[in-house]
Amino acid sequence: MAKKKVTKTKAKKRKITSHDTHFLSVLLLFVGFSVYAISSFMNSTNNYIDQVLTDVLSSDGIVVQVDMDNPFSDVPGNAGYADAVIALYYDGVIGGYNDGTFRPDNSVTRAEFSKMLVEVNDFDYTDIPSDILSNCFTDVKDLPDHWYAPAVCAAKNQGWVKGYGSGEFGPNQNINKAEALTIVLNAFDFEVPDGASVEKNPYDDVGNEWFRGVAYSARSEGLIPQAGLFNAGSSMTRGEIARIIYKAMEAKDML
Repeated sequence: MAKKKVTKTKAKKRKITSHDTHFLSVLLLFVGFSVYAISSFMNSTNNYIDQVLTDVLSSDGIVVQVDMDNPFSDVPGNAGYADAVIALYYDGVIGGYNDGTFRPDNSVTRAEFSKMLVEVNDFDYTDIPSDILSNCFTDVKDLPDHWYAPAVCAAKNQGWVKGYGSGEFGPNQNINKAEALTIVLNAFDFEVPDGASVEKNPYDDVGNEWFRGVAYSARSEGLIPQAGLFNAGSSMTRGEIARIIYKAMEAKDML
């Protein structure tokens, strides 16, 4: 029986065309983009998780304070007002100066303080008639001469601030501790007892003065330190004011 002759055929080589080159380029581009997207997603997810672990409730249910960059060159991280200043800055309540400073030791005027309270409470000026936002005191007229007029008049309309018997507000006068705490307790709706009902002096330098109940309430609510003297007539600094407002917002769950 004759054997069949088996012949081997060579496989024809396929030439790579321009169409194939284009397809390979698209494929490589897609693979590269996919790797980049997955890597970016993983990095952003890890950053997000890290941030959440910083922001959310801790195991004991206490809110962990978020670490934020200090925007001011003259606010030491260990200062008693540092956390308040930084938090209120990022909350849009306070600002600094063009040179990157906050100047925490500068005194605060009554006009500046009124403006801060309005910002804290996110006050909507359209809620009250425009004619009420000017000429509310004999020394508080209107824009542009009195930049503080809308804020002071809004604060007066809300019942947060009062003037003096002469009808003046004293916008450029430095606000003292007793005045500032009275306004904050009023603006944030804290209960302030009548001074006569306070049996024990809240501070050694507080007797039967008009601010006796104010000092007691501010101390009880943690707006000011419990130790030391009250120093009712001392001018308040920007750092001290920031701390008081921050403590008030914290007590009212506004942070």
